[in-house]
Amino acid sequence: MAMTASKMPSYVMLNEKLTKPTVFTALVIGESSSEVQCCLRVDNPVEVKLPDLLAEYKGAPDDVEHFKNVRGLKYIYLAHLVDKVHRNKSMLAVTQDENNPKQATPYSSVVVAGELGNVDSVPSKFSVDGHSISTSAKRVGNEGKKYNLTVDGKVVSFYEDFFAD
Repeated sequence: MAMTASKMPSYVMLNEKLTKPTVFTALVIGESSSEVQCCLRVDNPVEVKLPDLLAEYKGAPDDVEHFKNVRGLKYIYLAHLVDKVHRNKSMLAVTQDENNPKQATPYSSVVVAGELGNVDSVPSKFSVDGHSISTSAKRVGNEGKKYNLTVDGKVVSFYEDFFAD
């Protein structure tokens, strides 16, 4: 899971601890394919604690609620967008006004370890860096979505409330 806004750093929320710097590809999961938003990188794999993050963003109640309402992922890491020359067109579109505080564009996407910057979309079953991945998302009423990722046969499930517009 990743989210960002203008002037706000990106964060990735994961089910496992990171042990080394890692590049992640963000995915907007659809029914049969996912839009690829490349890429985010975690340079320093030091975990960010949720209470510290909530305190830091106490002046941004929508962000605080969103961080609190992602369930099923234990670890949070500070991430950075890759340099513009390495972003694909979808990530460039999402971040085109990243330095304009009046154009804050929060996003929330599923992330997978690995770089898929040379494609615009992937089918619901694909591979990255030698790992077999399948994705699905299911709307849960009007409140949020449940995501399932299967990586090399291991299922990771998590839920998030819809992000406020």
